[in-house]
Amino acid sequence: MRPAAVGVTKEGLAFKEWLITNYEKVKEDIEDIVAEAKHAQQKDVHKASETAKKEEDILKKVEQMVEEALKQKPKKEGA
Repeated sequence: MRPAAVGVTKEGLAFKEWLITNYEKVKEDIEDIVAEAKHAQQKDVHKASETAKKEEDILKKVEQMVEEALKQKPKKEGA
């Protein structure tokens, strides 16, 4: 009986080690995936922010051009 108990305990310990090893690997993989996802999200937010800034700059330039055109129009009509 004792040899069988030792064998079962030995297999249980081996299984425990296998489980711990695989748990750590899966944990690391999940941490890597989360880190990559956060980086990708920050990159997307930054890109969207840059796009919004460029759109704002373009709209300001268009507004300035319209204002200049409106200022010049009365001068042309008065001449």
